[in-house]
Amino acid sequence: LRGMSALESLEDSRVAKLRPLLPAACVLEQCAYNDAAAATVLAGRQAVRTLGDKLLVVVGPCSPHDSASTLAYAAKLAELARALSGDLVVLMRCNYAAPDSSEWRGLVMDPELNGSLNINKGLRQMRELLVAVNSLGLPVACEFVDTIVPQYLADLVSWAQVGHGSSQLRVHRQLASGLSMPVGFEVPRHAGASAADAINEAGKAHPFIGVSKQGVAGVVHTAGNKDCHAIVAGDARVGEVCEVLTAAGLPASTVVDCSAEDDQSAAAKRIGELVASGSAAVSGVVLKSFLVSGVQPLTSARTKGPAASSGPAVLGMSVTTPCIDWSETQALLEGLAAAARARRAAPSKAGVPATSAAEGPGGALFRESASQLPTDNLRIRGVQALVPAACLQEELPPIEHVASLVRATRGTVQQLLCGSAPDGRLLVVAGPCCIHDVDATLQYAARLADAAKAFEGELCVLMRCCYAAPDASPWHGAVMDPELNGSLNINKGLAQMRELMQAVNQLGLPVACEFVDTIVPQYLADLVSWSQVGPSKCQSRLYAELSSGLSMPVGFEAAAGASEMAVRAIRLAAQAHPFIGVSKQGVAGVVHTTGNKDCHAIVAGDARVGEVCEVLTAAGLPASTVVDCSAEDDQSAAAKRIGELVASGSAAVSGVVLKSFLVSGVQPLTSARTKGPAASSGPAVLGMSVTTPCIDWSETQALLEGLAAAARARRAAPSKAGVPATSAAEGPGGALFRESASQLPTDNLRIRGVQALVPAACLQEELPPIEHVASLVRATRGTVQQLLCGSAPDGRLLVVAGPCCIHDVDATLQYAARLADAAKAFEGELCVLMRCCYAAPDASPWHGAVMDPELNGSLNINKG
Repeated sequence: LRGMSALESLEDSRVAKLRPLLPAACVLEQCAYNDAAAATVLAGRQAVRTLGDKLLVVVGPCSPHDSASTLAYAAKLAELARALSGDLVVLMRCNYAAPDSSEWRGLVMDPELNGSLNINKGLRQMRELLVAVNSLGLPVACEFVDTIVPQYLADLVSWAQVGHGSSQLRVHRQLASGLSMPVGFEVPRHAGASAADAINEAGKAHPFIGVSKQGVAGVVHTAGNKDCHAIVAGDARVGEVCEVLTAAGLPASTVVDCSAEDDQSAAAKRIGELVASGSAAVSGVVLKSFLVSGVQPLTSARTKGPAASSGPAVLGMSVTTPCIDWSETQALLEGLAAAARARRAAPSKAGVPATSAAEGPGGALFRESASQLPTDNLRIRGVQALVPAACLQEELPPIEHVASLVRATRGTVQQLLCGSAPDGRLLVVAGPCCIHDVDATLQYAARLADAAKAFEGELCVLMRCCYAAPDASPWHGAVMDPELNGSLNINKGLAQMRELMQAVNQLGLPVACEFVDTIVPQYLADLVSWSQVGPSKCQSRLYAELSSGLSMPVGFEAAAGASEMAVRAIRLAAQAHPFIGVSKQGVAGVVHTTGNKDCHAIVAGDARVGEVCEVLTAAGLPASTVVDCSAEDDQSAAAKRIGELVASGSAAVSGVVLKSFLVSGVQPLTSARTKGPAASSGPAVLGMSVTTPCIDWSETQALLEGLAAAARARRAAPSKAGVPATSAAEGPGGALFRESASQLPTDNLRIRGVQALVPAACLQEELPPIEHVASLVRATRGTVQQLLCGSAPDGRLLVVAGPCCIHDVDATLQYAARLADAAKAFEGELCVLMRCCYAAPDASPWHGAVMDPELNGSLNINKG
C-alpha cells in the first residue's frame, strides 16, 4: 500500500486489473442469428411450453470444449430428433460454464483451455456455436450461472436450467423471472420444498442489478416467468418431489436429471419404464452425452500454452465429467420414444401437467427499453451498440515498435513546429482526402514509406489517414460507412480503420489524422503522430478542448480572414479543460485534460503565410506555419511556391499538407461501391479518391523531391526568420498523466481522468416529467412547427426571451414567473418561450450552468 492515498488503500486493494468486456449488443451484432435459428428458438420454446404427451429430452456434453466435435454431435442429434419428433421434444445441452469441481472454467471464460481467460473470444465463440446448432433445426438448452452472460446468449436458448447449487439463491430466481424461455430448477437433495419456492418466486416480477445490452450497469425489472418447473437429481426422489409440488398447488410433474446417477443409462431406462406405465410424474429427462464415452484430462484437449498436450486429443470426449457415447444415446432416445408412445396408449396414472399461463411467442413481451418518456427521443429510431475502445484496443493492441515510432515522431514533429532546436527538416503530410479502399491505401502507403526513407534527412513524412469524409460529401467516411452503401456498419469501420493505421505504422510510416468528434479519438489516437483541426472547426471551443487532451501535436487551420481564431484555438488548447466524452469502456463521462502546448497554425494555401505569421508574432507564438496546399485549386503549383520560399531560407513554413493518391482526380462514390442497390456496374478506379481531387503518385514523388531539395537549400542558406519559440510542453518520455483505464504508452497522455457522469435515464427517473409538463411540451412543439413550417399558421409571432445563460436559479424563476404572466396576456398574438441555455458563450471564462453550477471552477457537472 506504500504510495497510496488513504482512499486508494481502501478501494480495490485486491483487484489486480479490470479488463474490458464487449457489450452484449455488440456480440449480438457480430454474431447475429439467421431466420432458421430464430424459427428454431421460437418453435423450441413453444414445444416445451405445450409438451402435452411428449417427453422432453435434454441431451449433450457436460460443457462443450471443442466446437467442431460439438457440431458433429449436433448434426447426428438433429437427425435423430427429427425421426423421433412424434414422441420426443429433443434439445441439445450447450452449457457455457464447466462444473464447479472442474479446473477448467468453461468455453466462455477460457475458450483456449489454457487459463488465458480470453472471455470476449469465448462469448463470441459460444454464441456462434449456439447459432450453428439452432440453424440445424435443433433447439438449445443451457444452464445460466450468472446474471450477465444471459444478455449474450439467452435469445438463442429454448430451455434453461438452474443447478441445485443455485436454485436456492434469490438472485437466480430473480434472473429466471426475466428469462424468455421455460426454466427448470434442480431440487437439492433433502430440500424438495425449495423447488416449489423457486418456481413460485420466479413467477413474480422482480428487480435485480444487472447490465443492459450496451454493457451498462442498471436495474433490471422483470415481468415474471410462469414457465418454470422442477428438476429432480436422479430418479429415486420423483415421487417425493411430486408430493411437494402438489402441496404447493403446482403441476406434479418433473424433469429427471439422469446424469446425477452413477449409471445414467440405467436411470434413463428406469424412467422409461415409469413413463411407459402411464405415469405423468415425469415430463422429461436430462442426459450427459457426447460422441465418445468417458472423460479425458483437460491437458489432452489443450492446443496452446505451456501445458499443451503432446499427444492428440480424443475427438468428441468430455473434459469435465463422464458422458455416454453416441450409440448408447441413440438407443436410450429410441427407448424413451417408445415409452412416450406407450404412455399415450396407457390409462393415465396422474393428471396431465397444468398448462402454463405464460404468453406464447408473438405476444406483447416485456422488453428492455431505453426510454418510455412521452416527449423524449421522438425522432430517434434506435441506439446502435458501439464496441468500447478498450475492447478494440485489446483485440488490436499497439505493437511495441509501432508505439516507439509514434512516440519518436510526435517528438520530432513537436521540435520541427514548436521546438528550440529544429533540424531544418520540413514536415510533409501526404495522402488521400479520406480512406475508402484499404488495399489501394496500403499500396500507396508502401510507396510513400519508401519515399519517406529516401528523403528522411530533409523531410519528416507522415501519411494522411482521415476517417471522416468532408461535410460536402454524401458519404460519411471510412468509420461511419466502411461499405460505402449507407449501411453504417460503424463497428466494422472502427476496427478496419484501426487495423489500417496499425499496418501503415508498421511500414515505418507515421500517421496523421483529422479528428472530427470527441469519441473516435479513444479508438485511434494512440496510433496518430499529428492531428489537424479544419477551418470550419477551428472556431469551435469544443475542438480546442478536445485538442487540449490529445497526446500528439495539433494544427489549427486558419480560415481566410480569421487568423485570430487559430491563435485563440492554440491558446485555449494549451489550457486544461473538462469536456463531456466517453471513457475507454464506452461509458459517458467528463474528460479532464492537462492542456496541449504542442499546437500550431495551418494556413489554407500559400498566399496568406506572411499575414498569419504576423498575427502569431503579435500573439507571442512561434511565427511558423504548416501550409495546406490542397486548399488551392492547383496544389502542385502551391507546393512549388512553398518550396521556393523554403529554399530562400525562410522559417515561416515548417510543413505542408498534400492530398495525394495513386491516381489523380476524383471518381463518383457509386463507382467505388461493391455492395447494396447502388453498387457500381463497372470497375472502380483503383487508388482514385471518391471525395475531393488528389494528385497522383508520380506528381507526389516529384513534389517530395522538390521539397527535400528546398529543405537542403534552407539548411545551407542564412535564415530569414527567427527559430520557432520553445514549447513549454513536456517532451516525449516525461511523467505524463494517463487515463487509468489504459496503459498504452501513446494514448491519453494529456487526459487527467474521466469523471463519472450520472446516466440520463437515472436523472429522468429522479426528476421524471410531469404529465401536464409533457402535454405542454408536445403542444408547444406542434404550435412552433405550424408557425414556422406549417401550412396553416395562425398569424401569431414566436418570441424566445430570456437570459444569455442561466447562472442563478432563484432569479431565473422570478423572471420566469413574470414572463409566464406576459405570455398568457398575449397568447392570442404571441407564442412565448423562455430561453434556458446551459452553456456560456465561447468568449466567456465561465463554462455555464451545467459544467460549473457553482461559478467557481469546481465543475460539479452532475449537480449542474
